[in-house]
Amino acid sequence: MNYTEKNIKEVIRYITELHNNEIDVAPFDLIKDSQIQLVLNEIECKIKMMNCKIDVLDYGAGNLRLLNAIEQSSFIKSKVEYMATDIVRPVVDNNLFNYTDVSNLHNIHIKSFDIIVLMNVLHELEILEIADSIENIRRLLKDDGVFLLVDMSILPKAENKSLPFYSYELKKLFYKVDDFSYKSKRGIPIVALKILKKDIPVFIEETRILENIISIKRDYYCSMACLINYKKVEEKLVDMSLGFNSIHDFTYLMFISGFANYKIVRFNEIINKIKFELCSTSIEIVKLFFDTYHNEKRIITVNDIFDQVHYKFDYLNITYALNELTAIGSFFFPLKEDHIGESELIASEHLDLLEDYGVNIINDLGFYQALRKCTEYYR
Repeated sequence: MNYTEKNIKEVIRYITELHNNEIDVAPFDLIKDSQIQLVLNEIECKIKMMNCKIDVLDYGAGNLRLLNAIEQSSFIKSKVEYMATDIVRPVVDNNLFNYTDVSNLHNIHIKSFDIIVLMNVLHELEILEIADSIENIRRLLKDDGVFLLVDMSILPKAENKSLPFYSYELKKLFYKVDDFSYKSKRGIPIVALKILKKDIPVFIEETRILENIISIKRDYYCSMACLINYKKVEEKLVDMSLGFNSIHDFTYLMFISGFANYKIVRFNEIINKIKFELCSTSIEIVKLFFDTYHNEKRIITVNDIFDQVHYKFDYLNITYALNELTAIGSFFFPLKEDHIGESELIASEHLDLLEDYGVNIINDLGFYQALRKCTEYYR
């Protein structure tokens, strides 16, 4: 079999895996690999630092291999209170573990966990699911808690619609990270980021940052595929841990570009639907804003808004309502986190007018008409 035939067989294998759409979930007994060992080291360090039992949330627990690894560690086992969360309860022989469905995380008390692990999950998620997961993690971490983000930049087995990221892309989502990313023995780039809770922002624009990252990735990969035989592209592919098989690389780049575009299309479709559900979310936020403004003599922070209304509305509804309220200029929130610096911010004149009209104006006229009426009155 010549070189070209081998390449074609590799491409056929890749496309077949995509067509079959089988998600490759790491098995329960895979506990000696570098990813698990990295996570265990961080858990052990946290235990020694705190000198007490710690709470760990396995976000997207899969087949519970992290739980298995913890139970196999004589030092860690008795010092960790473990909880798993996923979209489906894992089915394993050991059913004696704490579990909650991702959809029920809003029932977990805020600031409950010392460490939250998101391992080999993020590449499977849609834009809004990534944003939702990060907000859940921020809300559930204790003030001195740690978020461990571990994933693969190149998937060893093709997964339809999955979009892996490199560490330089994901670092843009946080104020500051400790980057322990490395290459596995098989040469696969592994993302390994450690993020403190204080460095996880509440993004009013988080989904748009993600959309921008994915748009750049889509265009970049498509351009490289079209110029696959150019020497400069070949050098870039080597930097990306590709470049061993040009036919396979061409196929990979085109599919990843397509998956990136799919996620952007899906994001915009959902956003368009959300626009019709703004009223109830906005009314709750406006009431909360003025209650805090009058009773506590301060402007409520975005963190406080999420923490106080998340049990009524999902992340997307809250984020989009805040986006629109802030962007139009009729609402103003302090967006800076405490550790970045204090800044005295006051409500704009439009806020006073909105209060004069009464919160029910949003319900009576609709979200956009209410804000337009306030603006016209001010002028």
